[in-house]
Amino acid sequence: MTSLPSLRLPGLQREPLDWEQLIRRLVATALRLGASVEEAEDLVQDTLEVVCADPGWFDRSRGSLITALTTVLRNRFIDRRRHDQVHRRATPHLRLLEPPSATPDQAVAAAEARARRKLFLAQLTQEERALFGAWLKQDRRMLQAQEAAASLGMRVSDYDNAKKRLRRRCRWILLQLEIETHDLFGPEGGAR
Repeated sequence: MTSLPSLRLPGLQREPLDWEQLIRRLVATALRLGASVEEAEDLVQDTLEVVCADPGWFDRSRGSLITALTTVLRNRFIDRRRHDQVHRRATPHLRLLEPPSATPDQAVAAAEARARRKLFLAQLTQEERALFGAWLKQDRRMLQAQEAAASLGMRVSDYDNAKKRLRRRCRWILLQLEIETHDLFGPEGGAR
């Protein structure tokens, strides 16, 4: 997203703004409109970029800043939806590939789970991450143990031993971060 300290909205140089609250309100508005979390973040960024590019966009006599930004955000959202509808009509076979849209609560839960996964993965070394990826693929029946070991350039026995060490390390990291396994991988678990 645009760096907040350097962001200047025309006509508001004298007024201090609580950027975090402003952005949270805009993201919440986008989620209420039906946008996914990623789309909501993109909409807020687009809104701020459009507004900053036009020096005469805001007239204080016509309303508050949040109302003006919300109107711009809503119009950007509608424009995107119209564009998507036209695109879908032009390519009807792509409709089958679209994932179902999530509710705002599901979107927030998914964003929190992504944040927990990032925090967890940041604790692993690059080699551990590669091993973890092969382990997940094996656990999800995408690879056999021999294939997972070969993808890492290891013998199967070395792969199994490394997996045991990684399992202990993962448990220790999860304890340190106070994260439950089902919070990290969802209710179905994941790498055991």
